[in-house]
Amino acid sequence: MKSCSFTLIFNMKIPFIAARIQHMRTNFFLFILLLSGLSACKIIKNPSTPIEKIILEDVVVTPSSKKVILSYKPMETRVVDLVHTKLFLSFDYLHQWVNGTAVLSLTPYAYALSQVKLDAHGFTLLRVAQLKGRDTLTLSYDYDSLKLNVSLASDLLLKDTLQLLIQYIAKPNEIKTGTGKAISDARGLYFINPLGTDPNKPRQIWSQGETEYNSGWFPTVDAPNEKHTQDIYLTVEEKETTLSNGLLKDTKHNLNGTKTDHWQQLKPHAPYLTMIAIGNFIVTKDTWRNKEVSYYLEPAYAPYARTIFGKTPQMIETFSKITGVDYPWDKFSQVVARDFVSGAMENTSAVLHYEMVQHTDREHLDNPHEDIIVHELFHHWFGDLVTCRSWSNLPLNESFATYGEYLYNEYTYGKDYADMVFAKNLEAYLRSKNKYQESPIRNYYAEADDVFDVVSYQKGSWILHQLRNEVGDSAFFKGINRYLTQNAYGTTDIHNLRQAMEWASGKDLQVFFTQWFLGKGHPELQIALKRNTEKNRYELEVKQVQDSSFGLFTINTELAYVSLHADGTSKVKTIPITIQQATETIVLPPIGHELILSYWIDPKGNIPGVIVETKDPNSWMFQAGLATGYQAKQRAIKAISNLPYEKDSSIQLKLITQLLSSSLYYDQLTALDLIEKLDTFYAHFEPQIIDMALHNKVVEVRDNSMYLIGYKGKGELAKSILLQGLKDSSYEVMATSLQSLSITDETLCLQKCIGLESIQTATLQRTISWLYASHAKDNKNAYYKSVLGKFGMYRNSILNAYFTYLRNQNKAVLEEALPILENYYTLSSDRDKAKTFRSFLKTLQAKSKETEFFESVTFKAFKEKVQTDYAN
Repeated sequence: MKSCSFTLIFNMKIPFIAARIQHMRTNFFLFILLLSGLSACKIIKNPSTPIEKIILEDVVVTPSSKKVILSYKPMETRVVDLVHTKLFLSFDYLHQWVNGTAVLSLTPYAYALSQVKLDAHGFTLLRVAQLKGRDTLTLSYDYDSLKLNVSLASDLLLKDTLQLLIQYIAKPNEIKTGTGKAISDARGLYFINPLGTDPNKPRQIWSQGETEYNSGWFPTVDAPNEKHTQDIYLTVEEKETTLSNGLLKDTKHNLNGTKTDHWQQLKPHAPYLTMIAIGNFIVTKDTWRNKEVSYYLEPAYAPYARTIFGKTPQMIETFSKITGVDYPWDKFSQVVARDFVSGAMENTSAVLHYEMVQHTDREHLDNPHEDIIVHELFHHWFGDLVTCRSWSNLPLNESFATYGEYLYNEYTYGKDYADMVFAKNLEAYLRSKNKYQESPIRNYYAEADDVFDVVSYQKGSWILHQLRNEVGDSAFFKGINRYLTQNAYGTTDIHNLRQAMEWASGKDLQVFFTQWFLGKGHPELQIALKRNTEKNRYELEVKQVQDSSFGLFTINTELAYVSLHADGTSKVKTIPITIQQATETIVLPPIGHELILSYWIDPKGNIPGVIVETKDPNSWMFQAGLATGYQAKQRAIKAISNLPYEKDSSIQLKLITQLLSSSLYYDQLTALDLIEKLDTFYAHFEPQIIDMALHNKVVEVRDNSMYLIGYKGKGELAKSILLQGLKDSSYEVMATSLQSLSITDETLCLQKCIGLESIQTATLQRTISWLYASHAKDNKNAYYKSVLGKFGMYRNSILNAYFTYLRNQNKAVLEEALPILENYYTLSSDRDKAKTFRSFLKTLQAKSKETEFFESVTFKAFKEKVQTDYAN
């Protein structure tokens, strides 16, 4: 699963929320999204410039007087083995119900059984019976709306297989919703715009099983250590397209204008990976080694299917080669769904993506969403083929899928690019200080969703990277292959991975796995190199200064240093070192009378922790110029940027010049970031920044250059460049140029906004909606009416912009706006619309000066309706 919760996002640069690297993303004004579950998200920096604060209702947090006691979460005890699931399903859109018949093939796991217990959430049970050939034997049962306990007519012996028939109505929309970090809802199955009232959204049905939510629409053993095969029969309208796991075996056309699609998967997988999706999709088909690779998109986006997903066969080939295990499933399909509750989900052979993944050719320039596609694909080895047997062992799924992004980038684009992207994972973890006390393998937690976090994903991916460094590439990939082949179609815990890596490397890895996977926190190293003149040698002083509760780490790494020879030449040398004490001194090999000009540890960038090195400015400059690893180079750049300007401006100037002249676009982005921070240098580099804004081939470089010109540039020159930016091929660059223009010439910016209203893309319309909210003085009700509810996951941002705009408008504009808001609210099929409107209406009333309007009967009636809906 690819997850990132965007419930409330503050201080974000409006034009860009996407799965790509952001070196400089400060924003012009506050932007709030009320979303649940974006994908592939990267942390975006706080703004360095003043922004207007947009405040929602106050939230008062009262600490609980009770201490939360976390209970031990063992692996689910295996009592019964679910061998096969056969489902016959049809759908009641009016009530949002599933009419289901399930036939479950069950055997005892270890002991004979007189009862069978299943997970079934919120069902109306119509019949429970045992099938014996042509005979049907009705069975008695107990049911508490969560667990179905079926009493058998006779004991089920180990050699026996029970065919259990359950006829039911599932009511997933009536299940209490969840509050998880990765999954914002717990219904399991979702009816989107079921009555077709929302003009901006298609009617769809889709499922989301992880963690244990599929039991909201079919009876099962809803645990990750269960595996089953399946046949699913979906009866839908003729015009609808269906998708499920495995292969579409046949379609039966019924006399009543419906059809029944039969999907079959005969390779076992966990019940949470079972999926269905139903809607108006256009299917585009590719192949990989004669296996189907298909893409399900809304009709408007079908022409761009190969733009969005076209690299998928190459990705499958890449991972088949990296793991040494060919893609193990019958097909690989991807579907994009509306209002998805997470970022994406690795349902076996049928990945479901959130709606931002579908986009046009031009939008593809700004974010191709490769990382999310790669992440879910790699799950088909780590998570689907081999599944963590308990959520405590989630890193076996999610750390690997996240590291899969690195492996793909390294294989496809090279190590430099992969390291640059990967660094953001470590940064994300290190920013999450509240997570330092969590170990990747967690047996104690409140809810399963609690372990879907930065520790299981980002930190875990770095631990795998360190493990690769520990055993070496050959043993690492040999161990991966061993782990996958030994446990194919089965379940594992962390010790299975350790044993596979020990087998491949011949090393005892107990210490490594204990400190990194079972332990918490990370090392914080203080490093200094000193010359011992008395003994004519250099000594590396190392201190571990992390929280003492983390313990001491044993780290096998390297030290790189630059030595100056007598003939004036210098050379970078690298030696292995081991760090394991709280304080220790490592003696370097004798170098005679040579001088060491600089040094840095972990030159390849493998340590999941913090490294602080003490050295002078010239030494940092040597490191910035000679370090080949991304992490080591970035440490030097950060240190140089923090030097006092008055004393070290020449070094900073030299560094920025060096970075700008680099052929690597991320060096150029780093240079722009430094110019933003050290704004004294803007005038010196303005010609180069203008050239990059207009001619650089990389969207991020043009975009960030335009941003700098808007904030640091002056006069007609800056304005002329920004106007050219409005013609860029990238919507991101256009949006940034438009925002920047609002600083240079507000009147001209608003005029340009009017001309851009016709371009139907979320990036521009979100930006225009907020520019109007901040600057427009005239009546913009017609504009907001035209964009409300559109642009998918940005619709709440645009709605928020409208409410913000209305705060400063007179009574007449407010009265005109009210029916627009009422109509949008009535037609909207958003699950959380009452919560969203309640918050916005309350803030509008608090901020607006038009008190008479808020006393009107019509406003009070609307507010009361929203409040009633929210309460219900």
